[in-house]
Amino acid sequence: MKELMLRIFRWSLGLSALLGLAFVLLCRWDPLPAQQLLQLRMQTYEAAQALGLHPELPQLEFGRANLPPYLGRGRGELLFWFTLVVGLGALASWRVARPLEQALQNLAEDCRRLERGEPHQGNGPGGTLGDIQEDFAAMRTALEKQQLELNEATRAAEQALSLRERLLSHSHAEFRQPLQRMLQSLENEPDHPHLATIRRNLQTLLQLVEDLGEAQPQLQEQTVEVEGFLRRTLEAFPQRVRLLPGPAQQWRMDPLRSGQALLNLVDNALKYSEQEVSVSWGEDWIEVRDQGQGMDPEQIPELLREFRQQDPAREGVGLGLATARRWMELQGGRLELESEPGLGTRARLVFTRSRRK
Repeated sequence: MKELMLRIFRWSLGLSALLGLAFVLLCRWDPLPAQQLLQLRMQTYEAAQALGLHPELPQLEFGRANLPPYLGRGRGELLFWFTLVVGLGALASWRVARPLEQALQNLAEDCRRLERGEPHQGNGPGGTLGDIQEDFAAMRTALEKQQLELNEATRAAEQALSLRERLLSHSHAEFRQPLQRMLQSLENEPDHPHLATIRRNLQTLLQLVEDLGEAQPQLQEQTVEVEGFLRRTLEAFPQRVRLLPGPAQQWRMDPLRSGQALLNLVDNALKYSEQEVSVSWGEDWIEVRDQGQGMDPEQIPELLREFRQQDPAREGVGLGLATARRWMELQGGRLELESEPGLGTRARLVFTRSRRK
């Protein structure tokens, strides 16, 4: 800061010196050189003789007495004016530099306060520099407000995350034990197709509860015969679901997560369609197609988020599609949705080719 003010003062002082020097040169400048002045006087003398006059011969001295008054100033007078101009310039520079220095110091202090997080103190001068400081103070106030809002949002997010973690922890403990007891009670029961379906569903539900206690669920991959996997999974929907024929294939997948993703898609299709839902498969995909009401394609990205529903009046919490998408992405695959109003919806689980056997 001091170096900047010293530089400004030097510039101003140099400008004053240049102005003083220009003034001295102006005073010393003779607009009519001596030779031209002598020639003019000789012409005047010859003209006077031609008229019969007898003027005196022009004097050849060109001292200060023969110069115009404004050119006859002495060296001392010129030095006085030079000193006066330089002094006035230096005084003006000082008068300008002092408020500027104070304003810059205030701005620097405000910057340091902003860095330390201290409140702003209004101490700026008026005028243009004052306007600059006022703008800076307004900017600081806006930044402080944004920081407060950000802090509030951060605290709210932390509280929500803490509540979610506590809820998941309690849910994991509360659901896990009853499900385990139900599975144990079915172990000694005789084999029955319906009991086998109940066991599989309870095992699926228990695994999902276990996933609640894990930030990143661990995959349990195995080689699966696709048609058998689909038939076992779709036993939960004995009506209105038709499995179309497809190629004999084996894939490497997590059957529990993949089956849950498929169940979510079928359940969602049955919810929005009164007609039959078809399930088919191909080279690396499983597709669920309905002929329901369909939806606007622009709604699809929103429906893939958690707690989003196409029709809020229907039952459910809006986790089906989001969960299916999560299980597929966890396995390196993806969920694709295509839909048009009045033409139904096509949902496809796409598995990576590296997982095919």
